[in-house]
Amino acid sequence: AYSNGSWGVINNKGETIINTAYKEMFAIPNKEKTVFVYAYDVDEKTGEYKSKSIDDTGKPLFTQYDRVEAIENFDSKQNIWFEENVLRVLKNGKYGLIDCDGNKLLDTEYDSITSLKSVAGNLIVSKDGKVGVVNNKGQDIVPTKYSNVKILKEGYKNEYIIVDENNDSDKIEIGRAV
Repeated sequence: AYSNGSWGVINNKGETIINTAYKEMFAIPNKEKTVFVYAYDVDEKTGEYKSKSIDDTGKPLFTQYDRVEAIENFDSKQNIWFEENVLRVLKNGKYGLIDCDGNKLLDTEYDSITSLKSVAGNLIVSKDGKVGVVNNKGQDIVPTKYSNVKILKEGYKNEYIIVDENNDSDKIEIGRAV
């Protein structure tokens, strides 16, 4: 909900869940849970920002992390969604994953974690200059040892193109190389 320059949250019945008191829009990573993520102290010039997570009473959640973020994804038609029931967290300059109950899915040891564009539930992880793929439960799909990982075709999450440090590429299927 947006009113008088501030954001809040309403449910599908139009009932207020969180009052319109926040300057930035909310992300709702799981419609079944009362976990809401919002950005604040946004610097439009640099793109830097802080983020927090709160419940429906405004109580802060997951405060042991420096930043809590919903993970945005989109396809070639610009349909946008947030990865469900998974949050990217930042602690001491490294990223990890938790679920919407706060359970750790991946340790905070990655340089970055981003969505695999157009593939729901698959995330690109980067560590020490190498990339891999994990699912939204934190399980390895493609080991973090390649210089690049791409999808074979949009929306298809069973086959990937992997590129090694010599710029050689290959196709890999879940569970076996082709």
